[in-house]
Amino acid sequence: MAPDAGCWSLAFSFIRPSQTRFFKPAHSVEGDQTMAMKIFLGLSVFIWLPYGLYCIAVPEYLAEAAGVAATTATGTTEIRAMYGGLQTSIGLLCALGLARPKYAHTAATALCFLLAGLFSARFIGFVLDESGSDYTYGTLVFESTYTVIAGYMANRSQG
Repeated sequence: MAPDAGCWSLAFSFIRPSQTRFFKPAHSVEGDQTMAMKIFLGLSVFIWLPYGLYCIAVPEYLAEAAGVAATTATGTTEIRAMYGGLQTSIGLLCALGLARPKYAHTAATALCFLLAGLFSARFIGFVLDESGSDYTYGTLVFESTYTVIAGYMANRSQG
């Protein structure tokens, strides 16, 4: 009686393990990229979403933290929109990329452009206004570093 095909498949799996369904590499570059993107987007959600929601709820926080204060109700609404709404939206975009991997590249690319814009405008303001403060220095470091990381993640994912 001849052995069945399953027996031969198992026997050949020891000879050519990469071409069978029995042995899969425990470590894959694609899996590492996916995990790195999940960590990056998860961290981004953790950073942007709560901060945005907090700025919507307590826009006065920025007066002490960054020296940004509204002098009218319209100004308060503007702070809620530009600091709260925009940053909440960034967090939600990252959450979408985390929940639906097909949007991960889009989220990383958007982060790269948004952070590059924030960094560029802040750096220009820093130079023109001589606005050196702990807040400015901290955000310049954060935004430049995050821009590079977001660009790297977007480039790796190649949506």
